[in-house]
Amino acid sequence: MDDDREDGLVARAQEGNLSAYAELVRRYRERIYQTIYHLTRNHDDTDDLAQETFLRAFQGLRRFRRKSGFYTWLYRIAVNLSFNLLNKRKTEMSRQKEVERVSDLKERSLGGPEAASAAGELRERLEAAV
Repeated sequence: MDDDREDGLVARAQEGNLSAYAELVRRYRERIYQTIYHLTRNHDDTDDLAQETFLRAFQGLRRFRRKSGFYTWLYRIAVNLSFNLLNKRKTEMSRQKEVERVSDLKERSLGGPEAASAAGELRERLEAAV
């Protein structure tokens, strides 16, 4: 790929040329898709995150200072968005497991003091996590 040509596309896109930005998207969409899919292993998530990557890049294009390559900048956006999604899911799964444990203890306890104490402790941990 010719870096001068890419630099010219970026410059024109920064000036508002939508065709230039469309060409940048065309050039990098497959690489961005593969990068995101490697992290998420889910095509639906990858589709959404790739679209969000190019949308965020377009919205921030005027702030791109060209100190790195355009693909490098896109890559960081894609990876950050992917990590944000994965971390959000991990947190949601942890909360769900805590809720399930509290529910399970409630079902098993039916009035036992030790189980009630454990359920109260888990409830406090759950509330602190939320």
